[in-house]
Amino acid sequence: RLGGEGLLAAHVMDDIQAVSEDDQALLDGEALIRDLLEQARKVRSVAERHIDGEATSLTIVTSASWRNKMAEMALSHLGEGNNIKSFMGILTQSDLAQGETRGERLGFWNKRMLPQVFKWDDEKKRILRSSLSEKGVYADASSFISEELGLESVQVVRGESQEDDTGKAGVAMPLSPAFIYA
Repeated sequence: RLGGEGLLAAHVMDDIQAVSEDDQALLDGEALIRDLLEQARKVRSVAERHIDGEATSLTIVTSASWRNKMAEMALSHLGEGNNIKSFMGILTQSDLAQGETRGERLGFWNKRMLPQVFKWDDEKKRILRSSLSEKGVYADASSFISEELGLESVQVVRGESQEDDTGKAGVAMPLSPAFIYA
């Protein structure tokens, strides 16, 4: 009843304005951080057994740029009403599947990305298709993440970039980074 008459659910609400693009980006960023903290907490206990002690730092490895591009392309393909089976033809003609990495990337599509495309909910699909930078969100929130997890430091790197010397880029997927505790 919340101080009014009847149930709140029975009241007719005025038209609610659409969320602005900036506000949506903030909400999406917060959703990414919530998911990251949940994943990081799950991984931490296992990691601390391997490092024989309490972790003091964390390196977050986001997925390689080409993996994000592949996800965006696949989601756009599906969003246009196309069958996912026809996406392989588009992928093989794209810049992503050229040169010496062709076999690796096409294999990645079949083994890991194709199943993942159907696991993302609508919110995650929208985030992946937006201009939001997963790495940017985590980097901007690194102090907050460090504080929330009780760590001295948090570093964020993009998988397969020059700054990535972790060897864990292969584990990272879009919206599902790799975690390296030390």
